[in-house]
Amino acid sequence: MVNTPHVALFEDASRGIVWLIRRPTEGAVSAEIVDCYRRCLEAADARHARMGLVVDVRNTVLREDRVFEQGMKLVRARATRSFARVAVLVATPRGARKAHQVRQEDESADFVTYDPVEAERWAAGEYVRTPRDEGALAPDERE
Repeated sequence: MVNTPHVALFEDASRGIVWLIRRPTEGAVSAEIVDCYRRCLEAADARHARMGLVVDVRNTVLREDRVFEQGMKLVRARATRSFARVAVLVATPRGARKAHQVRQEDESADFVTYDPVEAERWAAGEYVRTPRDEGALAPDERE
C-alpha cells in the first residue's frame, strides 16, 4: 500500500490485517521517521476500521527523544482511531517494557507480543488475551 524510507504499510485483506513495519534505518532523524509513520497511516480508510493493525518494531533501535515521543503519540492516536485492534510486535524485553509504558500512558488496549503469529491472530480478532498473556510480557522483565 505505502512504502517510505523508514516504514512500510501493506494489507493482507484475506486475514483482515494491515502490517506497519518499521525498517532498521540507522542515523535517521526522529521527525523523518514520525513523518513516514504519518504518511503510511494516511492511507487508512473507512474499510480499515474493521481490520487489525500489526505494528512491527522488531528491527528498530529504541528511541526515546522528545521529538520522536511527541510525534509518535499523535501517530498512535491515529492508528487507534483507524483500526479495530492494534498489536505491537517487539523483539526484546526492553521493547516490551517500552510498549507497555506507552500503552499505559495512552490508556490503550494494544496487545504487545514477541510472537508474530500471536500478533496476527490478535489483529485478525482471532486471539483472546488471557491472564497468562498479561504476565508473559510484564513490563518489569529484565533483559
